[in-house]
Amino acid sequence: MTNFAVTLKESGVDNLHKMVCKDDKKYLCFSKINDKKTLTIIAFDGIEMWLDEHDEDSLEALKDINGIKSSDAFFLNLRKSITSGNLTISKVGAKVTLSLGSGDSSIDLDLYEAKAAEKKTWTQAILFRLAEQCETFESDLSKAKQQIDNLKVQRQCNSGINALMDFGPKASSSNKPKQTKHGMSAINPSSRKRKAASGVVFGDN
Repeated sequence: MTNFAVTLKESGVDNLHKMVCKDDKKYLCFSKINDKKTLTIIAFDGIEMWLDEHDEDSLEALKDINGIKSSDAFFLNLRKSITSGNLTISKVGAKVTLSLGSGDSSIDLDLYEAKAAEKKTWTQAILFRLAEQCETFESDLSKAKQQIDNLKVQRQCNSGINALMDFGPKASSSNKPKQTKHGMSAINPSSRKRKAASGVVFGDN
């Protein structure tokens, strides 16, 4: 595997996509690494398709035109622009220009109308890619929902256990009879018991 093929494989720009709106029209921008070790960038409005394919040589030319120092820098710009949606698109005749980023650091890519065979192949690839991603999202959503349900059950169980632990000591302490000190009244604990009257005691007769 060549250095470019390794860089392309590790670039993180495979199967990226983003919706872009222009004059009330929507475009799906899509990037794909091919088996031929080339990068294809596509704009698709649902009916018409425009694309451009880059191998090592054409990418070097693109870097020179835009003053980009390395392939890594180009891939970083492409990845950030698509994932963040920092894209603009314009159509002139049969050509579409896709601008990555904004300002002085933006990169303009000229995409050309796809042939019938290319359109068929890429429409199929994009359709199945999006379907696979929807299935992945649904699976992740189902797993997240199950985790939330499990946490709710666990929280309810913990609340029940805490309630029982709080109730236990209070119940035992409230049911425990109070001990009365010797010589104190059971009815009025703050007063002492009065001794029963024994009458007047006279001396011996």
